[in-house]
Amino acid sequence: PAILELLNLNTIYFIFFSQSGLSGLFGSSNDNSLVPKNLQQDVTGGIVNLKLDPTTILNNSVYRSLQVYAEPVEVQGISGRPNPFIPF
Repeated sequence: PAILELLNLNTIYFIFFSQSGLSGLFGSSNDNSLVPKNLQQDVTGGIVNLKLDPTTILNNSVYRSLQVYAEPVEVQGISGRPNPFIPF
């Protein structure tokens, strides 16, 4: 038990108080040295770098031609408390 406590204290110190901390353990966020070259490419097809302008989308004629075919559904008689996190 004493060895486990000492190990836990060392772990806590290393993670929270050492200079390298977790960043030294796992490398920096830009460090791809452990990832193979064929996996370092952008597999999203560049979708991450897209810059979307909401006004361009909202003013698009195709977007404006879309229609709503369903009415909003109103749910009545939901049982339960309005805020389940408040104490009884």
